[in-house]
Amino acid sequence: DVLGSLCGIWVLFYAKTQAARRSSEFQKLAEEIKAKQEENNPKVMNKSGIQDEHKPSSGVYTTQYMDRGKSFIGEASLTFEDERNQGRYSITGKSKDADGETTIEEGYVSYDGSNAWWKETNISGDVGLSVINHGTFNFETNTFSGEWTSSTGYSGTFTS
Repeated sequence: DVLGSLCGIWVLFYAKTQAARRSSEFQKLAEEIKAKQEENNPKVMNKSGIQDEHKPSSGVYTTQYMDRGKSFIGEASLTFEDERNQGRYSITGKSKDADGETTIEEGYVSYDGSNAWWKETNISGDVGLSVINHGTFNFETNTFSGEWTSSTGYSGTFTS
């Protein structure tokens, strides 16, 4: 039936259009968060030109996060590399949560931990899902608190 076929084509077109719009909005949000975090990077140094005494510890961070009103536990294996000429640390690594395993594509944290963000993409589970995280690290206690937003439009908070 022609009408049924046309309805099916319209539904498919609408779904693809909505997905493209969400992807575009997510990319814009990711760039805005990145720009804001980099603009506000205090590049905190002490008198000798060395960053504050509390440095980030690379390793496994257990996280608790909220997603659509439910609490979940995740795990992030983070590596911090000093980018002395930029006044920050780069963040690389992987994480695992209810949506699958991710790889961190790009991320940075200021020397004092006050500005952190990273973008990760699922490589298992919900493959292709991207998430941008931003917030604050406390290097003295090796903890993080912040917010996340997914490429599907969902968002929430998390702590480690």
